[in-house]
Amino acid sequence: MLYEIENEGEEIRTIMLKDRTATHKLKPLVTGDKLPYLNLVNRTDDRDTSGVPGFFTSIDDLLDNQPLVIAFYSPNWGHYARPYLETLVRLSYGLKAVGANLLVFSDERAKIVARQAGPVDLLIAQDTRLSVARRFGLYSEDDPVWDRISGISDDVFLPAIYVVNPDRIITCHSIAEYFDRLPDPARIIDAVLELSPVV
Repeated sequence: MLYEIENEGEEIRTIMLKDRTATHKLKPLVTGDKLPYLNLVNRTDDRDTSGVPGFFTSIDDLLDNQPLVIAFYSPNWGHYARPYLETLVRLSYGLKAVGANLLVFSDERAKIVARQAGPVDLLIAQDTRLSVARRFGLYSEDDPVWDRISGISDDVFLPAIYVVNPDRIITCHSIAEYFDRLPDPARIIDAVLELSPVV
């Protein structure tokens, strides 16, 4: 693209800006992929552990012979954020009914997300540096979401939900790459039930 720039001396210069090409494009994990190993820091100011028994420091502690649902949420998604969070709240109630855990990674502090969610017990882990989202392929500095989606101006990750079996294999995923649809809680719960049917 060619741009004309006028300086203080009223001289006009033409410059050419090259399109930025992403060297590391977004490539989210999908069904069949193995979950990366993740350590979780157990700090009360970064995470709300209500509703989840015991102390844990990794995803493996949460899996412990039962499926786990992992979701990514950002309040910086503009008009998409509130309906997405409401969907996560509905999903959490359904998962509790079938004995599964929901872990939500957010780029916001856990206390703020918990306040936005209302009176529901959500397990929230803070991902302020977006390092977890990067390992899931949901975030890349070279391929920013705000560069592709109108109405988002913050550096955020893609909305995603994963169902993970005890072997750390993703058995179901839901990713809204263009923020054009909300996840289906019934589909996620069905995927969990396939792994551990209610007796």
